[in-house]
This record gives sequence, C-alpha cells and structure tokens, in this order.
Amino acid sequence: MIPVVEQSTGIYNVDSLGPSELMMLSGDAFLHALTQHPPLSMALIKVMCARSRRLQEFLAARNLHPMAVQLALLLLDITTLYGFIPSDIERSVDLHLTQLDLADMLGISRQSLHQNIQKLQALGLIELSYSKVRIPDIPVLERWLDKQG
Repeated sequence: MIPVVEQSTGIYNVDSLGPSELMMLSGDAFLHALTQHPPLSMALIKVMCARSRRLQEFLAARNLHPMAVQLALLLLDITTLYGFIPSDIERSVDLHLTQLDLADMLGISRQSLHQNIQKLQALGLIELSYSKVRIPDIPVLERWLDKQG
C-alpha cells in the first residue's frame, strides 16, 4: 500500500510457507476503491496503525529486553498474526518457521538465535523441530513474559 500511495517503488518481499493465492490490483484501481469506499479507507488506516504500533513495540523491546525475551515476544506476536488469540489458547501452537527466518526477523545471527532458543527450550517454553517451533502452552509463555517485566 505504501508504494501506491507514495507513488514509489516496492519496499517488501514476500515468501509463502505453503500454497497461496495472490490477487494483483493496479495502483489506480486501488486508489479509486479507497476514494469510493470510505469504510475500506478506515479499515486500511487501522491496519497501518496496528503495524506502526507493533513496530514501535518491537523497537522498544530491542532496547529494553534481553534477546530471549525478544524471541518469546516475537513468537507470541506471530501466533497472533496467524489468527490465534494467545490468552484464549490452552493448547500447543506450531509455527512453521526456520531458525534463519527467526534470526532475520530479530536481526541477529543464527548462532545467537540458537543460544536463545536453547534458553527457552530449557524452561520448557518452546520445542524445536525441523522448520517448526512449537509453543506447548501459550498461557505459560505469557506468564513467563509477565515475570520478565
């Protein structure tokens, strides 16, 4: 959306973790839809605000929390993006991500990520298998994060 509104080049790349359908819409058609349908404009503003808030929280966490906490916060955030409501889940959640994906999201090396994964594994907060991170009990992870401040 940003490149269309700014009339600039794209700023994102997207990789699919599974089968996907994609719909392409020209910039002109998109802008026309925004002007003709105010509820659509408001919905997109809300999405942009939510993304901005998540980015601000992520940047604040980078300065305030150790990497293991940042990793746990990221995993919890991803569960929300996948459509789960963390506090309502009393079962495990599998996130299909590689260690390289997570390291890239956190801006750290795979070695540093692995050390922090081991910390969370030792606490029983996550389980790791090939290209998958399992959160066995989300409320337990949330309680641990609450204790971390």
